[in-house]
Amino acid sequence: MNQNLADELVTMMAACTSLLEDAVARKDVVGWQLAFLQDRVRPLSGKPQYYGTQFDVDDDGWPVPFPIEDSAKVNERRTQLGLNSLEERLEQMTEQERQRRASIEQAS
Repeated sequence: MNQNLADELVTMMAACTSLLEDAVARKDVVGWQLAFLQDRVRPLSGKPQYYGTQFDVDDDGWPVPFPIEDSAKVNERRTQLGLNSLEERLEQMTEQERQRRASIEQAS
């Protein structure tokens, strides 16, 4: 992707984040939409995610959250936007991976 285009895309996504913040404050949209967009934009701007919605996988293929700003308060922020705790979300994703692995094992 052209770097100029990528920069413009990040700028547009950041502007959308501001619009979503206002919409969430007015209760026009649900909070998780802001959390997911903001957590996509921040790393593209060189910052850690804020709500812990974006995950990677570790060396064994298990889900782990990308770095989170002020991780001690992430669950407070998640709760404010109607998300479950980071621990609950991680367990959900881990269980999905367990099931995926089990289905592959059964198919072999």
